[in-house]
Amino acid sequence: MLEPCTPQAMLDTLSRQADLLGELIRVGQEQRSAIDAGRINELLAVLAAKQTQLEELGEIRERLNVWKATVEQPGFWPDQATRELAKRLRDQSAAAFDE
Repeated sequence: MLEPCTPQAMLDTLSRQADLLGELIRVGQEQRSAIDAGRINELLAVLAAKQTQLEELGEIRERLNVWKATVEQPGFWPDQATRELAKRLRDQSAAAFDE
């Protein structure tokens, strides 16, 4: 069951998304290194870890889509600082997606 959308739950989710994307960038570098070196066993381990992270990222994206209407309602954010933190986390994730 999906947890309720609260400002703190939103911040936690955005933070986890940003962390996961950073991890995926790092894992992608490990994947490239294993491919370049022909280390098949290492590549398989990296791909298994990556799959788990991609699944979690998919769950987060679904949660954010479900929460979108709630977050866009006036008065959702308790203050401007919290709203700005959420925007920074979204921007950080957007930059990681671009990478």
